[in-house]
Amino acid sequence: MKEAAIFDRLIAHWQKLRSRSVTDTLAPRQACTGTDPLSGWDSPAVSSDVPASVRRRIRTWAERIAAYHARNSRLAHLSKEDLARVEQLSRGATVAGIATPDKADELAASLHADFPWMAEATTAVWNAMRRSVVSGEIGFRLEPLLLDGPPGIGKSSWARALARLLGVEGIVFDATGEQASFGITGLQIGWSGSIIGRPLDLILRTKGANPIFVIDEIDKAGTARSSKDASFGLAEALLPFLEKSSAASWNCPTLRLPFDMSWIGWVLTSNDMNVLPDPLINRCTVVRLQNLTLAQLQAFADREGRRRGLQEMSIDAVNHALASAISRGVVPNLRTVTRRLDHALVLESLPRWH
Repeated sequence: MKEAAIFDRLIAHWQKLRSRSVTDTLAPRQACTGTDPLSGWDSPAVSSDVPASVRRRIRTWAERIAAYHARNSRLAHLSKEDLARVEQLSRGATVAGIATPDKADELAASLHADFPWMAEATTAVWNAMRRSVVSGEIGFRLEPLLLDGPPGIGKSSWARALARLLGVEGIVFDATGEQASFGITGLQIGWSGSIIGRPLDLILRTKGANPIFVIDEIDKAGTARSSKDASFGLAEALLPFLEKSSAASWNCPTLRLPFDMSWIGWVLTSNDMNVLPDPLINRCTVVRLQNLTLAQLQAFADREGRRRGLQEMSIDAVNHALASAISRGVVPNLRTVTRRLDHALVLESLPRWH
């Protein structure tokens, strides 16, 4: 409890006691004279003014009580900045949910319409949505997903679209950095500096408990090393988050406090899951994906080209280029289509010469 709040409560208590004391003392006089017992009585109970000497004593008590609570609080070790951030969750965090099975069907259909080649991943999410509704959980909980497949097929884009449909935060975290593991857990004691991990930081900032957190290209994650040459890999750092029981009481190494991280929806992407450790794979629902077919690439080009307002002639040129590339043995992907659409948009914006 903060010192100011303790001071106010002690002042109020003193005024209450003083008021009772005044009333008890003057009660016989009221019976004899029939006049107002507090009339003309200059006391804090009447004027609400507390003598300076009393205020000083009460302030001293408030300081001592606040100091006692601080010493015995599990938050006593936090800095003022960290304490202020943690106190934002004193009333908990919000959890986005799926209201009805029909809503689950609607969201899954919308996701499938934009990413038809990701049907297996969308089906896994759809089942999770309906399971969440049937079980009566307070919010939507997505079991960890591992999307394994070639680069440039829209794995991260699919996850971001899922977050938008759910109305939650969607963060894509690049796993290729050397310090990636610290970006998830935060820095432990024994390492230089002090940072809170990105998942917890996101929850503290948004007060939303079930964001979609994407770990992109986890198969390329580096391993951080301390000054004592201790290694700390991203796959090992993720394990406590991917198991519901351990995530529900995860201890932040930076703040040294427990947090319920079990509502986070984890989506891991990889190009080659064979290099990942078994404990990580076993905690995820694995979805294996393939390169898009020519028909799927052209359908994406049609939809995205119209969304951008491109002319039909430009869209046809992009589709022709895709077919030509495949005929030459080149395997295009969504990034290839996006670059060609960008180029077509630039060409359409150029001034025409007559």
